[in-house]
Amino acid sequence: MDGSKKVRFRQRFGFIYTSMQPRLDSFPTYVYRGGDDPKFFAGKTVYSDLKLIMIYGGVDLKILELSRFRWYGGVNIVFGLAKMTYARDAHPVIIEEDVVNEGLGGFMFRTSFEYSFARRFDVFAVLSKSSLVGQKWSPFYGHYNYGIGLSYLLIPDFE
Repeated sequence: MDGSKKVRFRQRFGFIYTSMQPRLDSFPTYVYRGGDDPKFFAGKTVYSDLKLIMIYGGVDLKILELSRFRWYGGVNIVFGLAKMTYARDAHPVIIEEDVVNEGLGGFMFRTSFEYSFARRFDVFAVLSKSSLVGQKWSPFYGHYNYGIGLSYLLIPDFE
C-alpha cells in the first residue's frame, strides 16, 4: 500500500443532494380550535417535494486496518438548504399550500468500510446519520444516508 497505514485521520469535504420520497401519500393532521366550543378537526398533509442540498466538511478517524480493509468513523459540520412543497387540509380550520425554502445547519455522523483492490482504487460502503436544525418551518431534520461506490485517490498519501 502507499503509506496509508501511517495516516490515522483524514479530512472530508463534499456536497450532498437528496430528493426524499415520503413513504405515505398523505399524513394525518389534527387541528385543535379552542374558544367557547373547542373542537378537533381531522385533516391531512401531502408532501409532493422534499429536497436537501448540503455542503459539509469534517474529519474521519481510522478505527481499524487489516491488510486492504479499513474502517473509519467520522463527523461533519453541515450547512445547506431544504425545499419543501406541501398541501395541508383540515377543513374548515386550515387549508393551505406552500413552498418552503429553509436554511439548515448541523452535524453528520458517519461510518464507512473501504477495501483497496488496486493502488489508488477503493470500493466503499457508507452509512451516515444527519441531525440538522432548520430556520423556520421545521425545528429539526434527521435522516439516514447510505451508499456504496468506487473511489479514486487523486493525491497519494505521503510518508
